[in-house]
Amino acid sequence: HTSASPPAAICLLLFSQTALMKGVQNIKMINRIISGIIALLLLFSLLALPVMAQDDKTDSDRGREAFEKLVSLGVLSKDEGYESDTEISRGDFTRVAMKLCRDVTDIYKAENVFNDVNPASTNAEYILSAYAMGFVNGDENGNFYPDRTISLTEAVKLIVCAIGYKPVAMLNGGYPSGYTKAAAEAELLRGIRFENNACVTWNDAMLIIENAVDADVCVTEISDKNTLHIEHGHTILMERYSIYKTKGIIEANAYTDLMSVDSNLTDGNVLIEGIEYEAGDTDAENYLGMSMDIYYLDTGNGDMPKLMYAAVRNNDNEVTEIDAEDIETVSKTKISYSAADKIRNLKIDGNASLIWNGKMAELTEAKLKPQYGTVTLIDNNNDSYYDVIKVMNYEPYVVSATSKITSIVSTKQGVRIELDAECDDYHTVILNNGIKQSFEDIKAGQVILYAESENKGKTVKTALVLNKTVSGKIEAIDTGEHKVRIDGKVYLTEPRIEALIKIGYNGTFYLDNRNRVVYADGINDLVYGYLIRIYEEPEGEIACRIFTENNHWVTLQLRHEIKLNNSKVSDKAAMNNLGVAPEDYRQLIRYLVNSKGQITTIETAEKTDMGSSSEKEAIQKDTFRLSAEGEQKFRTSTNSLNGVVTVANDAKIFAVPSEGDRFNTDNVMLKSLSDLEGDVSYKFKAYNVNSVRTSPILVIYDYCKASVTEMLLVKSVSGQMLGSDNDVRPALNGYWRGSELTMPVALRDDSPIRSTDALENGDIVTFSYNNKGEIDYMEKRASFNTEYGLTGGVYSLVTYITGYMRNLDLVEKKAVIEYDEFKSSAVFSLSSIQNVYIYDVKSNEFNIGTVSDLREDDRICARMRNLVCMEMFVIRSDG
Repeated sequence: HTSASPPAAICLLLFSQTALMKGVQNIKMINRIISGIIALLLLFSLLALPVMAQDDKTDSDRGREAFEKLVSLGVLSKDEGYESDTEISRGDFTRVAMKLCRDVTDIYKAENVFNDVNPASTNAEYILSAYAMGFVNGDENGNFYPDRTISLTEAVKLIVCAIGYKPVAMLNGGYPSGYTKAAAEAELLRGIRFENNACVTWNDAMLIIENAVDADVCVTEISDKNTLHIEHGHTILMERYSIYKTKGIIEANAYTDLMSVDSNLTDGNVLIEGIEYEAGDTDAENYLGMSMDIYYLDTGNGDMPKLMYAAVRNNDNEVTEIDAEDIETVSKTKISYSAADKIRNLKIDGNASLIWNGKMAELTEAKLKPQYGTVTLIDNNNDSYYDVIKVMNYEPYVVSATSKITSIVSTKQGVRIELDAECDDYHTVILNNGIKQSFEDIKAGQVILYAESENKGKTVKTALVLNKTVSGKIEAIDTGEHKVRIDGKVYLTEPRIEALIKIGYNGTFYLDNRNRVVYADGINDLVYGYLIRIYEEPEGEIACRIFTENNHWVTLQLRHEIKLNNSKVSDKAAMNNLGVAPEDYRQLIRYLVNSKGQITTIETAEKTDMGSSSEKEAIQKDTFRLSAEGEQKFRTSTNSLNGVVTVANDAKIFAVPSEGDRFNTDNVMLKSLSDLEGDVSYKFKAYNVNSVRTSPILVIYDYCKASVTEMLLVKSVSGQMLGSDNDVRPALNGYWRGSELTMPVALRDDSPIRSTDALENGDIVTFSYNNKGEIDYMEKRASFNTEYGLTGGVYSLVTYITGYMRNLDLVEKKAVIEYDEFKSSAVFSLSSIQNVYIYDVKSNEFNIGTVSDLREDDRICARMRNLVCMEMFVIRSDG
């Protein structure tokens, strides 16, 4: 394709016609002429211009789509000031209309001849260019009225001129009827509704300009006869922007092809009618198998054409999407489904392509009936047979946590999903409302609908990310209709969740893209706790002392009759069954409390071997089970106990002393995954391990006091606060994990720091805390006046180092750190650094930074693991 320069030849003739345009100077005369012919003009325009069949979209919808299309094409910019249904001013309309002339403001310039046009305004250069080209005039007083709303006749004249159709208008009688005829020739008002010559709105303006870019070029031949003709098929967009329009079926994307499992296209490209295009900012790759209208940039320089805009051809595509639950019967030639209480049948072409979870696959009956998801059928040639079938067989999950380091999503269902966009072994597709997302956009509490293609060629992993929840109480359940009523509103339910919910449950419910409940918090009122004592009170009631999963102690009485491991027994029988010796009854239990605060159900863990058939059955029944026990080293690379069991990111971890007579309740506490130290051995019991050996509940014994938190920078030690027992405690205020924190302090005798009086502002410490939320163990790592320090040795598993950053390479993410006065140093990796904090000594200000904020010769305090920096404080006095 070739592209001409901006329409210089056209503009020369238009400019030569300026005198004709200035024939009437008196504004009062213009007003009389316009008012006299306005009714005739509107009638004529309706008769002369073809009107597009209207769809159900509102003018606002159509105007917004046109604006976004024009922005995608590069004709307009996002900051034009589009304001939907509001009227558009003469100044704003002139600006957007003149952008059809591309670089015209650089070619045509004029002195400011208007009294009311501010030369510094956004619209000024466009108004003056339009004046220089003879497109607009002011009144006899030299005013343009840029803030007035533009009328339809004014808008038509300006657009007609801007696209080079002024000669057509002049040959047909000039202003105004000639411009109306020219607008009809160019189909500028196609599909636009006007009432009583109402003033033009922003929506109208966008639709007019959308029509204008597709208008055929008017070619003027300057000679003795000065002839002109319309060059059909050669548009304004081609002439001035090197953008071409065509249509075709998307045959392949970077993941797959309609005819083969793998694609040889570059990532981000699509194949349309045998031609490869760069998809650009469009989402064309998601419309595999559909007939599309496309606009593409082709500069003629040999570069691959690039899609600027792509839209589904509604008239060419018959698309039917069926929910998996609605499918009745399937075969390779027909699919039947229920809709509006009727059974409907769709015919499948004998050569239809099946795209299963993102990749071409063999068309089988089993694949046409997914357990959960959708089947989308596309007839792209209007022959009543469906040519392409897309099946997405999803698994619904709820995100509990994400790891940016490993690109793994941990779910509340215990499943871990790796979505590494940089991995060469698979493609990663993350979408939110059809818009591409990055891994960092995935947040805890979101629903993920996850699908993975067959293991043929390069796998495609698709994750639809949703942000839909509702909180309330279940009032009714209809399993036949798969519906549930929550606080008066009815929702669909995913059938597999129905077995887990019951009337009266109160919690948070997670919804998929069809507003269907796929998971719920609070659907099981059974909670976990560590039972340390069961005894008979003086009044004869049986009571239990329990450390709860919410990190506090409770004493609860048993109801006189309770359910113990599915058997109804009396409270005294329950006490005897659990055992009279501490080593018998001290254990993790699952229990249920009624509205009176009495325990009505106690479950003890059933021993189940991992990987056994009995385990599979226990998982399905949600049986409380002890899956594994022993002593293993914790491996941070996999968050596992030596590969035997993986610890879930949001696991409940009870830390308790060994179950013997010397049981100190002060050493019972709740911990998180981040509290477990790498390569430290833990004696443990893992409960409710799932099919991929991930445990959501863990008990570890004799928790090592040296297992302390990340580093904390002390801001103040002068405060006081009440402890859990209402005693006044010293308070430590500082920055920890990126946030400001204040905690009461009750230091143990074995704590290296015995009093907060030993601390100063700017000190860096690590600490541990007890089950009362009090800091009970603290070690000082550095301070603002510390020059050097080394704890643990350079090559130790955990190293605390204070010193200076002497050499820094942010590309390689490595640093040479000097750690003593003898200039001793070592090379440390910054590739896994999680947190960078910057503390200014003079201003006592604290800021969160990144690796890129580091400087050579910075004074730092860092926590290392095997020569890899995990977190770092930078101490500066110069900002």
